[in-house]
Amino acid sequence: NLPNRMDSSQWPQMKERFARIFLTKPRDEWAEIFKGKDACAFPILSLQEAIANKHNVARGTFVKKEGSIDTHEPAAAPKLSRTPAHG
Repeated sequence: NLPNRMDSSQWPQMKERFARIFLTKPRDEWAEIFKGKDACAFPILSLQEAIANKHNVARGTFVKKEGSIDTHEPAAAPKLSRTPAHG
């Protein structure tokens, strides 16, 4: 049983408990466990994984750095695609 999540005095204890639990499985196993669940959980990606992530690719989150063959950088955000200056 977990303590009341609204009791902030219990947060350090809950943080420690969750940390111990999450250390019991590899990151990708946790990702599979949470896949399709109504939970706010996503693995921490390396930069290369984030650049190749299908969601980030679809949104254009990273762009190739000008003059570079393989160096990426974050794209400008927010994307103001419905503004007159967008072009």
